[in-house]
Amino acid sequence: MGAVTACLACRSLKSKCQRATVDETCRRCSRLGVACESIPRRLGRKLGSKNVPKDGDGKDKRSRSHDDRSSSEASSYRPTKERRLSHWQREESPAEDGSPSPESPMSDDRPTSPFSNMLNILSRVANDMPRDSKPLGAGESPSLPFDREKFLDLYRQASGTLDPDPFMGMAVLEQGLDQLFGGQEQDTDIEQGEEGIYARIDQPRRDLEPHLDPVTNGLITEREARDLLSVYWSRCHPITRILDPKIHTMDYMRATSCGLFTSVLQVAAQCLPVSQHSAGIVARLDNHIDTLYQIIARKGMQSLELCQSMLIHNTYIRANKQHQTWPNVSMSIGMALETRLEINTLPAYMFDDPIYAHISPERKRRNIQRFWLVLTDSDKKMSFIRGRRPLLRDNVIPSMLNLDKWYQEADALPCDVVSCSSYAFQNSAATLQRNIQRTMVSQSAFTFQMHMKRVDDTLNQWRKTWYNRLSRDDQIRAEHDLRATRFALLMTPYEHRLNTGDMKEIEHDECLVAGLDLCKDAIPFLGGAVRNITPGRLYLVGYVSLCTLRIMDATSKDEGGHTPDISVFHLSILSALSSRLRDIKAHPNIAVIGSVLGRRLLCACRKVAASTLGVAMDVPTPISEDALNLLGQGMPGPGATDLSGIVRGDVPESLGGIGSLGPLDLAFSFDFTHLGDINPFLENDFTDFSSIPFGSLPPAY
Repeated sequence: MGAVTACLACRSLKSKCQRATVDETCRRCSRLGVACESIPRRLGRKLGSKNVPKDGDGKDKRSRSHDDRSSSEASSYRPTKERRLSHWQREESPAEDGSPSPESPMSDDRPTSPFSNMLNILSRVANDMPRDSKPLGAGESPSLPFDREKFLDLYRQASGTLDPDPFMGMAVLEQGLDQLFGGQEQDTDIEQGEEGIYARIDQPRRDLEPHLDPVTNGLITEREARDLLSVYWSRCHPITRILDPKIHTMDYMRATSCGLFTSVLQVAAQCLPVSQHSAGIVARLDNHIDTLYQIIARKGMQSLELCQSMLIHNTYIRANKQHQTWPNVSMSIGMALETRLEINTLPAYMFDDPIYAHISPERKRRNIQRFWLVLTDSDKKMSFIRGRRPLLRDNVIPSMLNLDKWYQEADALPCDVVSCSSYAFQNSAATLQRNIQRTMVSQSAFTFQMHMKRVDDTLNQWRKTWYNRLSRDDQIRAEHDLRATRFALLMTPYEHRLNTGDMKEIEHDECLVAGLDLCKDAIPFLGGAVRNITPGRLYLVGYVSLCTLRIMDATSKDEGGHTPDISVFHLSILSALSSRLRDIKAHPNIAVIGSVLGRRLLCACRKVAASTLGVAMDVPTPISEDALNLLGQGMPGPGATDLSGIVRGDVPESLGGIGSLGPLDLAFSFDFTHLGDINPFLENDFTDFSSIPFGSLPPAY
C-alpha cells in the first residue's frame, strides 16, 4: 500500500496519521472531534500522455523501458545500507493494521485552522465538547464523554531518562485538565478592597461615601447648605469663575463629588458676616475638608469635580495651608490628564454615565474648557510669584480655543470673559518675566527706560484688548492686579540692588511711585463693596508695600534724598494701608494674613520714620508666636513669598543695610535664586548674590 498524506492536524503535531486512505478520517481527529483535512501531495511534475511517444501497441515507451530496467536491476541486486528516513517520511508511512478509522461525529462547520500548542488544545476541548440544548439530568452523561487517559496518551512521549516528564509538559497539561473539568465553580465576585484592580485607570473614581457628605453626616443642615450655595453664587463665583450654575446644582454636586460640595460650602461660609455661628460652620467644614482630602489622596480618587474642588479651595485657602496651593494645582493637573479631560473632546464616560445625561454636549464641553482656563491661569500665577516655570509648559489654550469668541458663544457665562482675560494677562506677564530673567542670565546691557517701556507696552496691549470688555466690578479687580504685576515686573531686575545701594535715582523714583500708587488705591480696594479680599491679593499687597518701604529706606540715606515732609507723606500712606490690613472684616482664616502683614508693615514704617526724622518712635508689639505658626514659614500662594525673615518675637536694634532696614527685616522678595534653573549649563552661581559680577555690567544698567 502506498504512502498516504497525513492530515493537517497530525502534521502540525508531527505525529503519525492513522488512516488507510486520504478520504478517511484518522483516529486522532476522530477522537478529538476536529476536522480531518489534508492537502494533496505534489512530489513533482508528471508529463501528460500527449508528450510521451507511444509504440505500436499504444503503450508508453517510457513505462516499457522502465519495466525492462527494473527487471534487469532485480537480477543484479546487491544488498546495500538502508537509507535513513527523516521524521516526516516516517510519519507518512501507512498504518500497520490498515484498518479504517471511524468517521468523525463532529459537524462540518468546525474551524479548519489546526491547533499548535497545548493551550489551544485545552481551549478546543472546552469549546468543542458537544452541548445538548436540554440540560443533563442527574443520571445522564454527555453523548461523547471526555476520555482523560486516551487524551493524555496522545502526548506522552518515551523518555530516555528516569524522569518520565523531564520538561514538565504533562504536569502542566494534567493540572490544566483538573481545573478545566473541576466540579466546583470558582467565585468571581469582587471582594472589598479589590475595586481598584478591576477599575479602569482613566475612569472617574468618585468620593461618594456616605460619611463624606457634610449634610448626611450632620455637619450642616440641608437648609444651611442651600443658603450657603446662594452666598457662593453671589459673592464667590465672580472670583472663582469655574462652575456653571445650570450644571452645578446642589443635587448634582452631591451626586458627583462630596469634595466639590464641601469646598463650595466652606468657601461660602468664610464670606459670611463674622459671627459665632458662621465661625462654628467654618471650623466644622475646615476639619471635614482636611479629612476628606486625606481620604482622596490615600484612595486615589479622581474626577473633574475633584479638580474643580481643589481650585476653589485654593482661592480662599486659610493661612496655615498656603504651602499646599501649588501642590493642589499639580494634583488637579494630574487628575485631568489621568481622566483624559481633553480641551475639545469629551471623554467616553461622559456619554455613558447617567449623571451627565441631563447636560447638553455643548455645556459639557464648555465646562471642561472653563476648567482648563482657570487651571492654567492658577498655574501661571503660582509660577509667576515664584519666578519658576509653570507646570503646564505647552501653551495649548490659544491653539485650541479662540479666546476672542469663546466667551461670546451661546452657552457662555458672564464670568467667562474674565476667565479669558485673566488667562491672557497671566500669559503675557509670565512671558515678559521669562524674557527679563533670560536677559539677566545673559547679562545683556539694557537701561531702565527700555525695561520699563517693554513692561508698559505689554500691559497696555492687554488693556486695549480686554479691559473694556469687563464689567465694572471686574475692571476694579483687574486694575489692582495690573498695577501690582507692573510693580513686580519693574522690580524684578533691580530688587537685589536695594541691599547694595547700586539702584539709580530714576529706578528709585519710578519704582517708588508705582508702589505708592498701588498702596494708595489698595486702601479703598480692600474695604469696598466689591468682594476683593483673597489670600493671593493680600500677599501681593504685602509684597508691594514692604518692597516700597525698602525703597524709601534706601533713598533716605542717599545724598539728595527726599525731604522729611515727603518721607512722612509716603509713610503715612503705608501706615494707613497697614491699618486697613489689620482691620479687615473677614473670617480669621483670611483676616489673620492681613493682620500679620499690617502689623509688620506698621512696625517697619515707624522704624523708617525714626531713622529719617531722628525722633523716637514706639515700636508696636511684635508678632505673636501663634500668628507666625498660623502663617507658617515660606508660605507660597498667588502673590506669596518667603516670610522667613520675619523675626520671631523680637525686633533687632541694628539691622544693618543701607538704611534702617535690612534684607531680613522685610523678607518679601522676588529674588534670583531661581535663575540657575533657566539654563543649568551656565557657570554662574546666582544662589549667592555676592557672586554676581555687577561691576562688569554697563553703568546704564
